[in-house]
Amino acid sequence: GEQIATLLRRTIHAPMQNLLEALNNAPEAELPAVAQIVGWLLDQAPIEQALTQLLGKPTAQKEVLKALVRHGTRVGEFLIEQLESSDMETRQAAISALGRIGDRRAVFALTDILKEDNEDLLISAAQALTTLGDPNAYEALLNLLAHPNISVRQSAIGALNALNHPNMAERTITLLSDTNPLMRESAARIVGYIGYRNSIEP
Repeated sequence: GEQIATLLRRTIHAPMQNLLEALNNAPEAELPAVAQIVGWLLDQAPIEQALTQLLGKPTAQKEVLKALVRHGTRVGEFLIEQLESSDMETRQAAISALGRIGDRRAVFALTDILKEDNEDLLISAAQALTTLGDPNAYEALLNLLAHPNISVRQSAIGALNALNHPNMAERTITLLSDTNPLMRESAARIVGYIGYRNSIEP
């Protein structure tokens, strides 16, 4: 596959506008192939931006994600823009891509998502923050530990375990006596995973 991509980059000299038109006007059935080819040529901002706008297209999403992840944090800015999309599929895919490329510029945008009501987005954002491991997500993740959805709670617990914030050991002592049993359960799971010694007795 990489041989074909290299040959293509050496030999194709299509104007950028032609590539963008091909990407925007391709029939649904051809979109994955066009996205793959354009992804091989991904080295210019207009093309990168156009690809991120296709994240919500189910037929092309796999190829678009592969192309964007391959080019790393260079495309992070365009992915962060897509977190504001009105299309849920696009937002989900952008969150996933940001986690996979490890772009910490996305941390504050992802923690904003943790304040929303959509449980699928909450889970995806928490999973992305698990990968990023940025301490700025600490407080926002704590707020999910009493969420009624167990999958949301587990995602937040996983992210906090990965983060292992320096304040977490002391915080779990407080959380273990919280009035909300879901909060206590989540705190116990964190203690069980990391093994904060001061929290064992509580």
